[in-house]
Amino acid sequence: MKSVAQLDSRKIALLVAHMEYHHIHGEVRRGHDGNGLEICELLVNDADFEKACDLAETWFDNMVDESVERARTHCPLCGKPHPKRIEQDGPETIHTCQHCGGAFTISNPQANSQTEFQSIAYESFREVLNTMKPEWVLTEKGLAGPGGALVRMHGSSSQDRIDVQFEPDIGEPLKTPLWDNVAGFGSSLAEKAGTAAQLWAQTTAAAFLEWKYSRRGEFATHYRGSDPEGFKGWHAIGSAVLPYGGRDDRLLQWYVNNPVLPALSQVMSESIDERRCPHGVKIFLGGKGIAEVQLDGEIHEAASAALAKLAWPRVEPIVYLRCYVLVLHRDKESAQAR
Repeated sequence: MKSVAQLDSRKIALLVAHMEYHHIHGEVRRGHDGNGLEICELLVNDADFEKACDLAETWFDNMVDESVERARTHCPLCGKPHPKRIEQDGPETIHTCQHCGGAFTISNPQANSQTEFQSIAYESFREVLNTMKPEWVLTEKGLAGPGGALVRMHGSSSQDRIDVQFEPDIGEPLKTPLWDNVAGFGSSLAEKAGTAAQLWAQTTAAAFLEWKYSRRGEFATHYRGSDPEGFKGWHAIGSAVLPYGGRDDRLLQWYVNNPVLPALSQVMSESIDERRCPHGVKIFLGGKGIAEVQLDGEIHEAASAALAKLAWPRVEPIVYLRCYVLVLHRDKESAQAR
């Protein structure tokens, strides 16, 4: 057996649970360090060693992220929550505590890597956009496209996830900003940026470009409010449904045969403000029960719960589906039909 990690008893218990979830069984040996403090060592079989190391590294990175996040949300002087940030971004941020009045700085070790990932992502997104609709260029404001369109990016706390905003005409900003977030995967920042760009282009960008440039079905599908597969009562544009992960096509076939937009429209109709249209709806599901619906970049709890309750197959190896829908306006034809 080989050693994967040495941690205190509380953290080793969490790591063991993480390993068990991924079907790796280990052995914990307890001892003491040079100061007499208890230390626990996790060992795994030789055949599981490489996978266990990868899992441990990911788990530890997440633990660090949580510690950084707590440092950002609690004053280190008095321990009270929600210190006020008075300077943002960069390798450090300056905060002042609203409880004790103390000022302090918090380092952001991910700032440089986030900036690098965002820079690489802009180039990857520019490339995919130009394959769909030429003339996208990188400017100081973001990716500028034909007709005043603009794509902006904002990094998140994760190095493989990025928030993306689409503005159809920078001269006339939308009442409701159209946001989406997408995560890439791969062994390098370039691979993560490239896969994120491809996922976004085939789903979210397709709906955006259809609305901005085509409106004839060139990039995505139009649904009228009376369409049995559409968003009931509304004119909507839906992207293709993109599967990724495993090769099992049962989840995709279920989705094709069981349209989810009618079910989602029932629980989302009260959240759609026609005065602030269009609204963006992202649908993501797969794995052993992950179901997430976002409205304008924020999770819609009722719609996510409704999606989770549908009888879609939980398949292994894990497969995920992603698609994006723009809700444009109430459909006059469907209203007249009623």
